[in-house]
Amino acid sequence: MKAQAAEIAELKAMMRTIARNQVAVAVPEKVVLPTMASVLESKPTIPVLTEDGWYVPPVHPTDRKVS
Repeated sequence: MKAQAAEIAELKAMMRTIARNQVAVAVPEKVVLPTMASVLESKPTIPVLTEDGWYVPPVHPTDRKVS
């Protein structure tokens, strides 16, 4: 029983190593992000990723929706 547990632990470790060393199958596509200025002009109500980082619109604590 102890031998089986040790073998299972060894196999799990091997699978983690294999998963960590796998190469990405598809090359990520280049995405054009909007500028912060263009995002601020449109006044979005949801978070938007821009060239400069995330724009997160301000929300009053009483207006927050918990899901």
